Amino acid sequence: MRMLKIAAAMMTVYALTVLSTPAVGAETFVTEVMRGYFVTAPNGNRLWVEVVQPRPDLYPGRRFPAVVCVPGGLGAGENGHKGFAATGIIEFHFNAEGRGVLHPSEGVEDHNGFLHQDDLRAVILFAHNAPNGLPAQLGVLTSSYGITMGAGCLGRYPDLPVKYLIDGEGPDESYVTSFEPWALDAVPTNNREVGAYNMFGHWSTTRDPSPANLAWWQEREALRYIGQVRCAYLRVQAQWDHAQPPNAQWPGFDYPPLWYPCKHAVDMVNAATLGDAPWTRLNGAAIGNPIGGTYSREAPPVYYAGAYVRDTDLVLVQEMIALDLGTTGVGEPPRAGPVLAVTPNPFNPATRLAWGQEQPGAVDLAVFDLRGRRLRSLAAGWQGAGSHAVSWDGRDDAGRALPSGVYVARLSVGPASSTVKVILAK
Repeated sequence: MRMLKIAAAMMTVYALTVLSTPAVGAETFVTEVMRGYFVTAPNGNRLWVEVVQPRPDLYPGRRFPAVVCVPGGLGAGENGHKGFAATGIIEFHFNAEGRGVLHPSEGVEDHNGFLHQDDLRAVILFAHNAPNGLPAQLGVLTSSYGITMGAGCLGRYPDLPVKYLIDGEGPDESYVTSFEPWALDAVPTNNREVGAYNMFGHWSTTRDPSPANLAWWQEREALRYIGQVRCAYLRVQAQWDHAQPPNAQWPGFDYPPLWYPCKHAVDMVNAATLGDAPWTRLNGAAIGNPIGGTYSREAPPVYYAGAYVRDTDLVLVQEMIALDLGTTGVGEPPRAGPVLAVTPNPFNPATRLAWGQEQPGAVDLAVFDLRGRRLRSLAAGWQGAGSHAVSWDGRDDAGRALPSGVYVARLSVGPASSTVKVILAK
C-alpha cells in the first residue's frame, strides 16, 4: 500500500507522458513515462530516474518484468526509451551522479567507479520495489562501457535481487577501455588513446603503471568483478565491435596476447563461466553458442555477423525473462556434469584432481585464474571409462610457480563440465 501511495505521489508531482509505441509481441500495452528525483544515493545525493511502463490505471493488478538500463560511455539515462514497455517490460533509466543535461543528478562525475556502482545499486533496489513489478524478473542491461558500472555493482553486491545481466559489447580492462588495441597496427591515424585520455583523465595501466593509476582503474575494470556476479550473464558480441578494432578480416589488429579479435568478449565470458554466475552464454539462443562455454583465440565462439543491431536487445531481454535457472537454459533439461574432486584444498605444494567417467570421451582438464586465463593444462584427449586422477604442483604450463591465491580447475568430459575453486596457500 505504501508503494502505491508513493507511485501516486510521483505521478502528481512529476510530468506524465503517454507514449505511442509500435506493437511488439502478442500483446501491446499503452505506456507512460514517470520522471523525477526518485532515488537517493547512499551518500545522500538525489538521482534522476525515468520509468517507462504499462499504465497501471489501465492494467490494475498486473505485474511486469523490469530491466534497469545502463547507458554506454559516460552517457546519461534521460530519454533512453527502448520500446520494451509496450511489450510488458518496465524500463528504468537513470542519470548517475554528475550526469544529465535536462535533469542532472546531484554529485560529481565518477567515471563508473564505486560511487556510480553504488548509484546503480540504489536504482536496482528502487526497481525491485516497484508496486507493479515482478521482483524475481529484474534484470540489468548495459551498453558498452556501462558494463563497468554493471559488473562492478553486481560483483561487489552479489546478493542484489537481479536475475540476469546483459552485457552489450563492454570493455574488460583499462587496455581495451582506453582503445589501446587501435595502436597495435603501427598506423598512427588509427590511434585513439588520446581521445580516451581526454574522456577519463587517465592513461591505461599499460602506459601508466603508477600506483595511483592502478588504484583508479581497479574500480573501473569489469573483468575484476564479473567472476563474482551471481546472476545469469549474457554477453552480446558482434564480429565487428562498435568501438574496438575489427575482426579477422584485418589481420593487422591480431596481436596476441595483448589483443585478438573480440578478445574482450572471450575474457569476460570465460571469467563469468569460471566464476560464480549460475548461467552464462555468449549471444542469443539463435546463434547457437553453448551455455557455460569457454573460449580462446584458437577456439572462438560464434559472433553476430557484421555489426550488432541494437533492436536485438528486446529479443535478448525476453530470452532472459523466459530463462529458468533451475535448468541449463530455456526448454533444456539439466545436464549432469562430471564430479571433480580436489584434495587437499587448500594445498601446498601439490594437490590431486580426481574424477570418474561412466563412458569414454574427450577430456579437457585445465587450471585458470579468476580472469579466465588458462594457466595449466593437466589432461587432454580421449579417456576411457573409469576413475582418473592427475596431480598439480601449482605451476603454469611454462613451469613457473604461481603465487598464492584462488584458481579454478575446470573439467570437461564431452559436452558436460565441472568447475572447482582451488586455493594455493604458500
